[in-house]
Amino acid sequence: MSDKSTSVVRIGSAALESTLLDRVASLGKSLPTKGNARHNAGDVGNMYALGYRSIERGELYAPTKDPMIAGAMTMAATAAGHYMRKCWPVEYADIRKADLAKSAKLKPLKEMGGTNGPGNVIMISRNLGNSAHVDCADKSRSCGIWVEERPGNAKNWFFILPDASIERSTGVVIQLFHGAVITWDGTKIRHCTSITKPGEKNNVYGCMFGSCR
Repeated sequence: MSDKSTSVVRIGSAALESTLLDRVASLGKSLPTKGNARHNAGDVGNMYALGYRSIERGELYAPTKDPMIAGAMTMAATAAGHYMRKCWPVEYADIRKADLAKSAKLKPLKEMGGTNGPGNVIMISRNLGNSAHVDCADKSRSCGIWVEERPGNAKNWFFILPDASIERSTGVVIQLFHGAVITWDGTKIRHCTSITKPGEKNNVYGCMFGSCR
């Protein structure tokens, strides 16, 4: 880090969590063709913001109001909340604490799993490829879960951390797969996704939970 501090990236697998992965994929399939986030950022693919647009004002991102998307959100977020409480309790607690600090009067969204959900915002991408960046608005660690509609078909599917290091390496490249899980501090660690080749009749999704609005 430029300020000499350190930040840890954690990598895991939810490959055996079939219900969670199916629900995240179903959420991805429910989304419209065009994303509502990161417009004009030069990305390949699409990014979608779901849940609270403003926690302080109680405003929702427009796709959250679509009944089909809302239903898919509820299913995915409920499963993610259960999984994170079990396997990633530090990240889960960090997100919930950050959201509560924004507004003690906040009413948890049913679409985000209610009081046991993994925060109040989902950022989900479809076939994303983008440049390295930090997310300055984040208030917690992020927990990302990657899935594909036809597991095993995607090629050149990587999450890239150009400033991270393993045994003094210059950058870290993490090969993604159906069920990959990564947690990191997006305000400190630059990150990006490769330009993926999903394959025929396939889409890949990166579903991120965090306190980012």
